[in-house]
Amino acid sequence: VRDERVVTPKRPYLLNAIHAWLLDNNETPYISVDVDGDIGSIPESAVKDGVVVLNVSPTAIESLDIGLDAMSFYCRFNGVRTSINLPMRSILAIYGKESGQGIEFDKLEYPENPKSVAKEKSKTKLRLV
Repeated sequence: VRDERVVTPKRPYLLNAIHAWLLDNNETPYISVDVDGDIGSIPESAVKDGVVVLNVSPTAIESLDIGLDAMSFYCRFNGVRTSINLPMRSILAIYGKESGQGIEFDKLEYPENPKSVAKEKSKTKLRLV
């Protein structure tokens, strides 16, 4: 018998935990993000080799939300308040600026054609008997 459960990816949970751990240890949390051609509201000058590194400390961002499918927050680029919404699959790593300690995420955790994890997880297999 094959187990066909839908299991949510670990990345959002690990991202949230490592972010909290870094802050508890007086580190400045940074994330590496694969922009994959679509940089949205991130200035092109911030992108190097298809990756942008963002400071996600409470002094650098506002309204942080780490959901199952995305990480969103407000930050400033050149003094302009900017809304950032990053698909979870685009976040490559989180680490502390001071020590470099953190975690690099498994690139194979998310499929090439992503579906909403939250929507997939909410499908129930209940039936009327």
